This record gives sequence, C-alpha cells and structure tokens, in this order.
Amino acid sequence: MFKGNRYKKGNAVVPVLCTTMIASLVSFPTLKAEEVVESQITSSSLDYNKGRYIDYFNQYAQVGFNNNEIKILPSDFIQGEGVEAHKDYEGKEALLTDEQSTVTWEVDVKKDGLYAVSIEHYPLVGYGSSVERKLLIDGKSPYKEAESISFTRIYTDEVKDPSGLTVRPNQVESPRWITSYVTDSNGCYGEAVYFYLEKGVHTLTLEAVKEPMAIANIKLVSTEVTAESYETVLNKSKASGADLVADVLDEGKIIIQAENSTEKSDPTLYAISDSSSTRNQPFSYKERLLNTIGGNSWKQPNQWITWTVDIPKSGYYNIGVRAKQNFVSGIYCNRTLYIDGQVPFEEASNIHFGYDDNWQVKTFGQDSEPWLFYLEEGAHTLTLKVTAGDLEGILAEADDILEDLSAINMELLALLSTSPDVDRDYQIARYMPNTVEALHENAVRIRAIYEEMIKKTGEKDSLTSQLEQLISLLDKMYQSPDKIASLYSRFRDLVGTFGEWITTVREQPLLLDYLFVSEPEAEVDDRDDGFIKKLWSGLVSSVYSFVNDYSMLSGSAQGDKVITVWIGSGLTGGRDQAMALNQMIQDSFTKETGIAVNLQLVPENTILMATLAGRGPDIALQTKMSNPVDFALRNAVYDLSQFEDFEEVKEQFFISATDPFEYDGGIYALPETMSFPMLFYRTDILEELGIDVEQLKTWDSIAEILPILQGKNMNFALPATMPSYSMFLYQMGGEYYTEDSMASNLDSKIALDAFETWTDFYSVYSLPIDFSFENRFRTGEMPIGIAEYTTYNLLSISAPEIKGKWAMIELPGFEQPDGTVNNISPITVQGCMMMNACEDKESAWEFMKWWTSADSQYNFGKQLESVMGAAARYNTANIEALQQMPWAAVDRIGLMTQAENIKGIPQIPGGYFTERNLNFAKLAVINNGDNPRESLSDYSDSITEEITLKRKEFGLNYIE
Repeated sequence: MFKGNRYKKGNAVVPVLCTTMIASLVSFPTLKAEEVVESQITSSSLDYNKGRYIDYFNQYAQVGFNNNEIKILPSDFIQGEGVEAHKDYEGKEALLTDEQSTVTWEVDVKKDGLYAVSIEHYPLVGYGSSVERKLLIDGKSPYKEAESISFTRIYTDEVKDPSGLTVRPNQVESPRWITSYVTDSNGCYGEAVYFYLEKGVHTLTLEAVKEPMAIANIKLVSTEVTAESYETVLNKSKASGADLVADVLDEGKIIIQAENSTEKSDPTLYAISDSSSTRNQPFSYKERLLNTIGGNSWKQPNQWITWTVDIPKSGYYNIGVRAKQNFVSGIYCNRTLYIDGQVPFEEASNIHFGYDDNWQVKTFGQDSEPWLFYLEEGAHTLTLKVTAGDLEGILAEADDILEDLSAINMELLALLSTSPDVDRDYQIARYMPNTVEALHENAVRIRAIYEEMIKKTGEKDSLTSQLEQLISLLDKMYQSPDKIASLYSRFRDLVGTFGEWITTVREQPLLLDYLFVSEPEAEVDDRDDGFIKKLWSGLVSSVYSFVNDYSMLSGSAQGDKVITVWIGSGLTGGRDQAMALNQMIQDSFTKETGIAVNLQLVPENTILMATLAGRGPDIALQTKMSNPVDFALRNAVYDLSQFEDFEEVKEQFFISATDPFEYDGGIYALPETMSFPMLFYRTDILEELGIDVEQLKTWDSIAEILPILQGKNMNFALPATMPSYSMFLYQMGGEYYTEDSMASNLDSKIALDAFETWTDFYSVYSLPIDFSFENRFRTGEMPIGIAEYTTYNLLSISAPEIKGKWAMIELPGFEQPDGTVNNISPITVQGCMMMNACEDKESAWEFMKWWTSADSQYNFGKQLESVMGAAARYNTANIEALQQMPWAAVDRIGLMTQAENIKGIPQIPGGYFTERNLNFAKLAVINNGDNPRESLSDYSDSITEEITLKRKEFGLNYIE
C-alpha cells in the first residue's frame, strides 16, 4: 500500500509518489560494500518507504567497516520480559528467553560503521518450528528483513530399523549451541546482513516471534562476512606445504551415503526411497529402500544437511556428490558447501546443479576444473545448505518489483474495481500519471531480470516465457493507458504468476544419492543406466508390483490379539502419512500393549459395503463427520459410551467436539481432527485504511467497515456456506433441530433472525458468494474475512510475499446484555469408529484411546510436518496436542481462545437435507430477492418432511 494522503473527496485519485527513474539491474551475490556503491539498485517511482534491506545498505554503504568488535553479555540486559538468567546452562552462562519474551541490551559504539550481529543460541524445547525473533535497534527495526530472523534447530535420525533401510527413522531434536550471523530468512543476502551504528550508546532488542531459545554470546562485528577466494585459499595452503593425496583411499574415494546424515536443520529432511536407477546405493527391485535424501523436502532457503567423514591422511582432496535435479526446469539449483561449519572459499557458496532427467555425478569445481580441498587427518563435517547463490540479486530485485506491482494493483483496484467497465474512459493517464510511469519502469526492471536469466541459464524456457508475458503486458498498459481497464484482469493474474515465479526460482530442490571424497587423480564413475538397463529395471519392478500387497502397510500382523484398522486413501495426504502412523503403531502401541495391528490403506467409500458384507475392519480412521451416525442407524458401529472409562477419554477433547457423533444417547466415534473458522486480516492494508482490528469484535462493527473497504473496491470475505450460517445461528442462541431431533428448527424466530442477518450481508452489503479467499487475500482484494483456521497453513506456504503482513484472530459475534460477546464457532470434525462386528472390542478400544491421546496425536502431527512441511500442520481435536503444535505464540493464544467457544452440528437421519435446502433458501433470497424469513420457513418444512421419511425408514419415532 502507498503511504501518505493519496485520496481526496470524490472519485479523483491523487497518488503522492516519488519519481525516481530506474537504472539497470545489478546482481550482488555477497553484498560487498564497494560493489553496491559502484552500482546502486534503484527503486521505481513507487518508492513508498518500503524499508527493504538493500535500500538501507545502499544508504550506509559508503561508511563501510571499521574492524571493531563489540561483545555483549546476555546477562547484562537492561530490560527483559519472559527471560531467565542461568550461570550454567548446557555448559555456558546464558539467558533463557521464552516464546513471548522481549530483551534489550545497551551497546556503547566507539566507531561509526556497518556491523554484523553474531548470536550464539541454543534452541530450547518448544513446539518444533524454527526459532524466530525481531531485531530492533534503538526501538525500531531498521528494515523489514530484520522483523523476521530465523534461528535453526537441529534434528537427527533415531535408531534405524535393524532389518535395513526399509523403515523411515523418526526425526528427533538434538539441540546444541550454535553460532551464526543474523541474516534474512529468504537467503537473499549471503551469510549476514548489516546494521549501521554511529558512535554513541544504542539499544539492541530481540523480540520473540516464535519458540523459546537460550542466548550465550552476542557480538557486533564491523567486518565483511565473506570467505576468501579459492585462489587465495589455495595459495595459502600450498605455501604451508600441502600436497595432493594419492594411494590412500580404497579405490581412490570415500563414499558417504546421503541418507546417513549426521544432522539436519529440518525434520522434513529424512531418508526417502528412489528406484529410478539401478546405480543408486543401495538398490533393490523388491523392497522400497530408503537410499536417498532431499528432493522436494530440501528446497527452502537456509535448509541444510550435514554428514561426517573420516580422513585418513592430511592433504588435498576432491569433493562431490551423485545428485538429481529434475524438479525445476530452466534454472539451476544452488548449494553452499561448509567444511567443519565454515565456507572454505567464496566460490563454494555458489555450487550449481543444472536441470537433468538423469542422475549426475558432480565433482565440485569451476570450468571443468575440480576444486582442491585441504583436509587434515581426522573427522570432518560436510554441510550443504540451500542458498540463492548468484541468483541473490535477481531474487532481491524481483521481491521489490512484486511489491511495486502489488501496490499498482491496489491503486488500480481502488479506481477500477475487480470488474471494470471496459467501455468507460477512466482517464488513468490524467489521474494516475506516476502509476502509469511505474508500469514502464517495472517493465524495464523485469526485462533486466529476463536478460540476466537468459545469460545465466543460456536458454529461453517456461520461466523466461512468464517474464516475457508480463513485460509485454506492462508495455501495453504503459503505451495505451486507455486500455488499462480491459487489461486489468490479465494484469492481476500475471502479478500472481510473478509471485509464483519468484517462489519457483527461490526454491532449490535437489535429491542426493551419495557424497564422495576422492583423491585428485582418482577415476570417478559418472555412468547411469542405459536404455536397455532402464527397460529391464521397469519390467522387473512391474512384476514385483503384482507380488507385493502395498495396501497392507504393516504386513501380516500376528499374535494373540490382532485388530484390523483401515485408513482412507485421503488421510491427510496418502501413503507416506499412513506409513508414518504404521511406524508409530509398531514403535509404541504394539510394543506397549502386545496388541498387533493390521493397518490397511483402503478408500473410505468401501467401508460400509465391506462391513455389511462381513469383510470390514475392526476400526475405521478419518471418517467424515456424517458417517458415524449413518453407520449407527444401520447397526454397523459400536456405541463407545458403553466403555467404563469413556467419560475420562472424552475430557481430552474440546467441548462439543463429539457432538456430531452423538445420536439417541450414544456416541459412535472419537474425534481425530477438527477445524473451525477464524478471522484473517491483512495488517498492512487495514493499517493503511485506518481500521483498528481490536475494535472488530461484533458483526455490527464488521458492517461499519464495509463502506471503507468497498470504497476502495475491496471487500470482506464471508463464505456463503452452511458453516457460515451456523456462526450466526449459534451466536444468536439457535439450534438446527428440535430437542427430540424429529424436526427442523429453522422455522424458529432465532433461526429466521439469524438467516436474515446472514443473507443481508450478501443482498444488502453486496458481499460476494463465490470467491477464492486465498487468492484475493494475497492480492489485497479481500484484506479481511472468515476462513477455516487451516487456511493459516496454506497462506504460510503459498503466499511468501505477504509474510508478516497478516494475522489470525477470534471471530466477531453478537454483544450480550452483560457486555460480553458471543462468538461461537461451528466445527467440522473427522473421527475414528469401532465396527459392531469387531470381535475383540477391548483391544480395539485400547487402540482408539492410544490413537486419540495427546502424545499420539502430537507425534503424528510432527510426522506429518516432517513429511509435508508446515502446509500439512495437523488439525487435531485433542486439546493438549493442539497446544503443542508449532504455532507462533500470538496465533496459538487466539486459536486456543476460539477453540474454547465452539459447537458441533448435530447429525441426524435425513440431516443431509438441511445443507441442501439451506443453500436453496439462500440462493432464492440473493438471486431472486425472496423474503428471507418466508424462504427459510418454507424450506424448513421440506427438511422436516425428509427427516420424517428417514425416521420411518429406520423404524424410529416420527412426527405424524
């Protein structure tokens, strides 16, 4: 959003913009001060005080470095909240800071200069995500990159399956003290970012965003954090007498299997199976061996993996890998190599892996000349980290351009709306001259990126084609401002595509088979399977696919007590997640109880038919909300409330979580997952519009901000769905059905009032009924709205360009006579149910209790995130487990507060007719202008009729 007074009364738009013509794109791989000074990266005409790091650095680059070092003792803080000083914590004097801490130190700076900040930290036991802090100098973050600084955690493999590489090892956290420089979380600025400090006394503050950590040492270092060149390092080692190694290693090389990592930064970096080549080590036609690591789970900036190697004799060696990069075409992926925690020389921070469908054996080097690495005798660590390398400059510039284009989009949206009149002359060139000029400037900047990409990759492909399309469109809009209205929809789409382009280039996936350390004169086998070998491998694998039963995840379980458990193929992602559950069963449940489990991956829609045919499971997991009552009506599931300890088990779930599984006094499932809506909002846009989110506690307050939003052609997101109506119904004190569940209660006064209030938002306030909230939230068209809280995960991954610009809080509601606000949220749940045909119900009950317990739900949630990342954060219904999930502190508080005020939608015979007819009534009001009260009342009668028919069908009491 633009800063300043940009609008005047009426329809005229008067942008107040700086006019700064753009220079050419400059790449700054390691941000050397002299290079940045010589070639400034300029902003466009839309310089609206963005506060990006490169602008800050350019401002103070001429000051340079003074080689001064300032040490700060953590215990010398002058102000702190949520902190605790320790004389000896893991061997060091330290300051423990919790997830909501703020701590400030005073710094006496003797010389003006640019300073890098080095922090020695220890990741404390928390919720499993990266530690994040905001860094403030004299009470302010000097640039936006300092508002989200990540500190790594460390994970290792648990003991592997003794039978071999067939069972994925659990990832366990193995914390230790880590020293690193403060840098940006996107990896655009090398090993460190810098802060300008003039002579005098300053304050340095670390404000917690996520997770607790201990701090042992802080240093402010006024030197450039970059390694020496390869030539310089090589000359120094040669001068000390180093020589090539020969005839020391077996066959001239040491092979380190990539899956046998020592440490890693992320639990997603676990061993995986790859059978695409028979030269993979190890390889089996029959078994799925875990013989590689990385791939799509190893692509985010700053992720790293470490291996250990023993060197038998000091001297020069070559280092390389067998790798595959068939994930991103048209661009290479980068890795930075660390030896014993240090980049050996500058060139090692930019190792390229080009796109190739085949495996490639790559000896690290430059221009076909392998690098020589001097290694002392003994143990060493080799680390490969995901970095942007020489793409840093492109990505930093692209991020800035995206902000400009997003700002242009918001300006055009305010004038044109989402559906402009293409026949109207908006006189954009007259009223928005600087915005039109900015279109041209950003086209020039993107063209520079386009040319640089071709120069680096040597080819035109789909990635450069996306840039060409955007350049062409921006040129058309600049050259013909009168056509901007007709081109606006295309512009908005291509801005979103450009954001995805940045994500694609920034992500650097790479799959590793093994690493090697070799003697410089040794032969390296770089062959891969030929056509005949690949054909034969495919035929053999095809034969084994008919022999192996891949639906039987746990093999043929045997023992005195055996139960069969089915999970649907849609279990939060599929087979990998089901395998994670199977491993948990083997490691925990079966070992502790002696009850064996046959776990099978079976489509959910087959459960009822198989059960009625006498071939069903004992337990079905992840069944949708309506299934337990549907099955209960057919006497196919067991009433869990008959177990003596049921009430004790029920207490571990949120209140009302079992409501959808209750029928006729029985409860037929235990909740596994649960979702409910929350209020999402863009902090940057609402601040620009002068909207205080703290005042948005009621629906009346939401209605009051709609003219402000709609005046800028923005809107509020309110899904036109049954859960959305449920908010209004429950918050006003209504119910869907009568107390005896024999009839619809939607003809009651409260239900009709709730329906009228709900539909008024669409018919009176013109809220849209069909939209993609994620997309419109990203673009700013819907800067506030209601969405399921699981949307948080999606936005965190799919919208990196708005990171730190949005938040999630509790729902609005209706004010009560006592001044409180009723903001009940409806829930959607999935559960696990026990079949009536189960012969060993006690064993099945033991499994259900184990599976829905806090420990199991939390561990499974961790496994999901380790497999799929934060996008797969598990929405467990267990209270304790949900609290332990890796949310930011402020988000966890809001989530848990709302979770204490939820309500389930009852499931009854014929209840499926409720959602259908509610939708009919809604469309009749919105599309046809029908009276809302009369419309819902009529459809309520239809719902009651269907309920009566279903109750007759199942021999239940019904209304005559």
